[in-house]
Amino acid sequence: MHQQAALGLQILYYGIIFERYFTMNELEKFIELVKVKAAEKSADILPNAGADHASVAMSALFENTRHSANLLLGSLDGNVSDQPNYIESLKNFLSRDGIELNILFIHDPNPRSKTYLLLQEYKREGKNIRFKQLNEAAGAILLNRLDNKGNEFHYSVFDKTMFRYEKDIHNYLAWFSFNDSSTSIMLDDLFQEAFEKAGEIT
Repeated sequence: MHQQAALGLQILYYGIIFERYFTMNELEKFIELVKVKAAEKSADILPNAGADHASVAMSALFENTRHSANLLLGSLDGNVSDQPNYIESLKNFLSRDGIELNILFIHDPNPRSKTYLLLQEYKREGKNIRFKQLNEAAGAILLNRLDNKGNEFHYSVFDKTMFRYEKDIHNYLAWFSFNDSSTSIMLDDLFQEAFEKAGEIT
């Protein structure tokens, strides 16, 4: 009798889970998937496309970062970076002690970006945040090693163990992982080399 009751409860539990899964929309399913992979520290390479998916991925990466984040990005135009989940997770990261954030802009920073204004505020308060802008010397390092066709790409590295690499910046087509040290270190080394040669932004 007890076994039957336990089995009945188990069936009911999984029934609720499956019902919830099939009634969730596509974005909700992606959010659930990302949460699971982040909690598992999965080494899987996950795809994403679209601004909403990009903000979910970046938000989860910030939430799981404890020390450093290095970002190569366009201008912080806001399509991804000004979404509430992105900003909230960025704040959580910046609230931690001893963090380091380096941003290498390909274009001029967007002065109306909520995220850029937030970062400037944290920087004034003494957080270890540095902004630089891509110049010819820095660009040559990245293009020669990652894309010799002259296509613009963006990427971010977190704690040298997690990354997101965006190959198609118009459709936000990217791959990311919560546990891939080899790729993360390779991208981080290139970032550091380019960042050293890039122009300062005060």
